[in-house]
Amino acid sequence: MNTPEGTSQVRAAVKRRAAYALALFATAAGAVAVAIVAGGVLAPYGGAPAETWTVAIGVVLASLAVGHWIGRRDTGTDERLRYIRLSMALFLAALATALSIVFLRLLPPAVAQGPPEPILGLVGIATALFMFPSLFVGVVPPVLARLARDAAVQGGGAPARAMAEMYGLAALGGIAGDLFAWSLYLPSNEAAMALAAIAALYFAMAVGFAIAGGAEPRRLALVLAVAAAFTVAIAVWAV
Repeated sequence: MNTPEGTSQVRAAVKRRAAYALALFATAAGAVAVAIVAGGVLAPYGGAPAETWTVAIGVVLASLAVGHWIGRRDTGTDERLRYIRLSMALFLAALATALSIVFLRLLPPAVAQGPPEPILGLVGIATALFMFPSLFVGVVPPVLARLARDAAVQGGGAPARAMAEMYGLAALGGIAGDLFAWSLYLPSNEAAMALAAIAALYFAMAVGFAIAGGAEPRRLALVLAVAAAFTVAIAVWAV
């Protein structure tokens, strides 16, 4: 690794690990922000706050767990193919998050003095709104962790240390998502605005991984055009 070629390989591996870490940080932030928004959305329909937050966080975590299970099945070694898979998962997460804005508008208004929604009703609302955004984004962390581990091996680093760093950054990303929801969503109580920001984050990451994976420009342009038209349509309808 002391040769110029070896030094260049180490530097490239370090840069890739940094990119994977940043992507994991952003992904974790989005996932936790969705959980916070879910709790806020359910609050008017539930009784005790403990019930609504338990349901919201439970549905989001269960969906993330399913996504992690799907993501851990990625055992390939083709880096570009992994980038494309990450792009697809993030694009679906962005699409599902945008669609949840539509579902928000279809929810019946909560009755201020009426009886609280039963637990199964809360679970149904949380599942309809937040299951798929959490499931699709849950696919991403296991793939990123594998990429970081492989980059550490290629750069002469310790795989265990790389994995530990990714876990730590995921936790920090969760804190950032909590602060994001607290600063943007909770003061205005506008769930659609927060979800739109999260969808935009996922979509930007999806485009980045698609480019890194060498996606065909024409196909990428078509996907971008369709996504832009869909987003505009949602924004116009939701206003």
